[in-house]
Amino acid sequence: MPNSVSNTAPPVCDASLIGPLLRRIKMLDVIVFLIPATQFFELKIVGRLFFSDMLLALILPVLLVDYGQRLRARLPMIFISFALLWFFAQVATDIVRVTVFSDYVRGWAKIGFTLINFCALYLLLYGHQHRLTVYAVGLATGGLISCFVNPSLYAADYPWKFGYGAPITWFLIILAARIISHRRKGPYFASGILVGAAALNIFMGFRSLGGICFLTASYMFVQAEWGARLASVSTRPRQAFLIGLVLVVSGVAVFKMYDYSARYGLLGKDAQEKYETQASGEFGLLFGGRSEVLVSSRAILDSPFLGHGSWAKDDQYSSLLIELRRQAGYVGGVYNEEDLIPTHSHLLGAWVEAGLLGAIFWAWVLSLPVRVLLRPNREIDSVTPLAAFVAFLLIWDIFFSPYGAGLRFITPYYVVFMMTCLGWGCRTFTTRVNR
Repeated sequence: MPNSVSNTAPPVCDASLIGPLLRRIKMLDVIVFLIPATQFFELKIVGRLFFSDMLLALILPVLLVDYGQRLRARLPMIFISFALLWFFAQVATDIVRVTVFSDYVRGWAKIGFTLINFCALYLLLYGHQHRLTVYAVGLATGGLISCFVNPSLYAADYPWKFGYGAPITWFLIILAARIISHRRKGPYFASGILVGAAALNIFMGFRSLGGICFLTASYMFVQAEWGARLASVSTRPRQAFLIGLVLVVSGVAVFKMYDYSARYGLLGKDAQEKYETQASGEFGLLFGGRSEVLVSSRAILDSPFLGHGSWAKDDQYSSLLIELRRQAGYVGGVYNEEDLIPTHSHLLGAWVEAGLLGAIFWAWVLSLPVRVLLRPNREIDSVTPLAAFVAFLLIWDIFFSPYGAGLRFITPYYVVFMMTCLGWGCRTFTTRVNR
């Protein structure tokens, strides 16, 4: 998140170049918007191939010709190197495990498109605050269109959580970012919008997104009230400790509020029944909602260095999950139709499928949003709500969301956003962007 704006005068340009340059900039903005906005169109080719993936793959060669040298910077090079190690580990695992074609082609394509999409998005978005926002608008627009054109399998039963809840929340986050720029008390109005978004999501049953909105609001309030004082603290460990302490307290507060509201039926009967089902066991609510870790950790211990293969299947782990849930006092659940090893996590999923190198890749990616959140700014600005929201989303997804499908062009966007925020902390960044 930018701390200052350079006042250096722009270089003198030939007037004849201004018109074509502006047209090119506008065209790039349109492309940036269309990439996520066209996510509703997909093809079933072995797995799911989105038009967004195809569009990024088509424009990457052009971007490499013009700007490919930018990928030699430290952060993108580390990302690409770790992603390649993840890919080779997946290939080796599938060869050793003799994974069937229909599974390993999807596993290799998932990592391949992650690399392609990251490279294209980095060259398009890195350092451009306006385009990062335009991409977010495209995500919200595409998600909303998908609710009607290509809805999720679960959208009929849970229309908010698996339908229009996330797009509407994105629009609210973007609105909060705009308000900061146009009102003197903008940060406080924006925080109020995010608290409202948190309450709305929790009431509608999207607890994780509600918690993320509340943490974003808390982070913005801390930046608005104490950002300058935190930035003046002499040591970074102390800065990180103070910010981390506020976020932990905020997280515990929103959890306790949900716990009380759901337990006593303040969120409705459905929310109360879901709460009672997931909180009835000895490990509490968090493990009740994400109990897959009980089995994914067992699968990792069984083969910590070599994975179980792309789309790893083993019915013993599905059966084990049901049995462990019953032993812990939860509802057992039903068998996985494909006998996939339960993971429900970017990090644990990569570890189970590809082995240790897959986990190392996601552990490094996890370090990016953590570094962004623990770096205080002297002043809050219009990019703060979106950056904090993306950072919390990325952390949650790495721990608690399966990777694949549409996340192939969403998670790389998060990563580029985090790299941009870290770049704003470098002295030379503003000068490079102005040029």
